[in-house]
Amino acid sequence: MFNFTHTQAHSRGNGHFKIDKTLTRGSIVSVDANDGNSPPDLVSKLSANLSRHDEGIWTHDIIAEPSDVVIFKIDHGQNSMGGVSTKPSPELFSFPKNLFLDRFLVKNLSLANQKRGLEMEMVAEIGASTKHKELITHFNVSSIIWYMLDSI
Repeated sequence: MFNFTHTQAHSRGNGHFKIDKTLTRGSIVSVDANDGNSPPDLVSKLSANLSRHDEGIWTHDIIAEPSDVVIFKIDHGQNSMGGVSTKPSPELFSFPKNLFLDRFLVKNLSLANQKRGLEMEMVAEIGASTKHKELITHFNVSSIIWYMLDSI
């Protein structure tokens, strides 16, 4: 009821995965709440913590056999001395009312990876659009106002 089995899958970004044969039993999923790279919600942090990209190789921690109950241990980081950080998290951490683990299951690995790639592309496009907007609208406020007044 409380135990699930998990393993890892590796890919070079070509959509083909090599799934490890070694299955590990677990009952607690650790989540790093202060990774700084994803929004402060459980699903985003899980996705960021369970999928890593290093030197052209994607590694995914995936669930082979789910359990009925999943326990999450939220880690708030460590200080430089190895102890627990006393610095509070800058943002509130949110939890969904319902949690669907479909994206973390072995059988859904290819589809989930496609969706994750699309999400990364959209986030990059949003970032580029935001920078472009800032460049256009906030370059030099006084000169933009003068240019606008001169054009009228």
